Amino acid sequence: MTTLSDIHFTRGERIILNGVDLVLEPGKRTVIFGDNGAGKSTLAHILAGLLEPDKGEVFGEKAGLYIQNPEDSLLTTEVAHELAFPLEFKAVPRDEMLKLIDSSAREFGLSEHLKRSPEELSGGMISRVALATSMITDPATIVLDEPFSFLDISGRDILRRHLDRMADDGKSVCVITQNPELFEWADRAFLLRKGRLQPLTSPPEEQPFPDIFHKSSEETALTAETLTFGYDKTPVIEDFDLTLQKGEIIGITGANGTGKSTLLKLLAGLLKPDKGKISHVGRRGIVFQFPEYQLFDETVLSDVAFGPRNLKLDNPEGCARDALAKMGIPDSFHERSPHTLSEGEKRRVGLAGILAMQPDILLLDEPFSALDSKGRHLLAQYIATLAEKGGSAILVSHDPERLERLCGRVLGVG
Repeated sequence: MTTLSDIHFTRGERIILNGVDLVLEPGKRTVIFGDNGAGKSTLAHILAGLLEPDKGEVFGEKAGLYIQNPEDSLLTTEVAHELAFPLEFKAVPRDEMLKLIDSSAREFGLSEHLKRSPEELSGGMISRVALATSMITDPATIVLDEPFSFLDISGRDILRRHLDRMADDGKSVCVITQNPELFEWADRAFLLRKGRLQPLTSPPEEQPFPDIFHKSSEETALTAETLTFGYDKTPVIEDFDLTLQKGEIIGITGANGTGKSTLLKLLAGLLKPDKGKISHVGRRGIVFQFPEYQLFDETVLSDVAFGPRNLKLDNPEGCARDALAKMGIPDSFHERSPHTLSEGEKRRVGLAGILAMQPDILLLDEPFSALDSKGRHLLAQYIATLAEKGGSAILVSHDPERLERLCGRVLGVG
């Protein structure tokens, strides 16, 4: 059991946590909701002993932790070594270690990837590696920060079953999420707002998606003919055909590791197909699975203005300010370093950096992951407005409900 008592934490002049009390009880599933920037990840790091509070006390065992961006947790060059690392740290005997690695790999669907480098895997499979690694030592308390974000339906089911089994075995389970559906799964739910935890008796409110009237034109925005592509002679995309009309929004779904992100990179011109061809009309813009990795400049405003400036668009700073406003980033953030923002805020700024370049064809890879309700609504509104003006979009997602709301048609890959 892990207990927080009167926890306070500040960053600069900003108060992040302001008197948080929390008991992660054995056998209970605790879910914590909160807007982007509310301090949820900070709270998770304090529970895991990775941050010291300015004031207050932490009692009990330090929690095991799955961090929001699973790629940031990778330490080795082989999946099997990744799973072995926490076991080696605890001096688990070799024979037992091998059994645990095999069992964990089978449970999370990683057996065929044990000899591969994690960097060769898709975002969803990397998420599975990080989840298996965080729980392979069977910690008494586990805290998971947005663990469902990049998982396909199968992966989500696997994770839920594992967490249910941990709770049934008397372990403390805490999930930080933006997904209101997890309210019904939780034994206890809280909302982190203004630095304090508030008990929830109903799911957090969700801003509705805009109504979209699909009226694609007869003009073609992008075509792909018999696209074929592979890594190291292993085929990933084979004979893929696609026609995207102006004003059309298409969804793409499929299991982890089936090539969805690779397909978007091909359509964006970032990868060259082994066979087939792509033609398009207008400017393409791609939002990667982790758009926060695109951030590099000293301030939020200069980072988002970089693209429009390179494209020699009129008034690049104006383009940046407009895109930031569309993603709900206030003016007070413009002169901050993007690296001081929360993970959700970084995602919004990363998205704004692509929107500022005013693409005619928008390619988005899991764009709603880790965004709060307001962020999801704003992005959906932008996509709807783009389509109404004759632009087009392709969305890769594991969220069938949002794809159904936004897209005129949904294609499966793999």
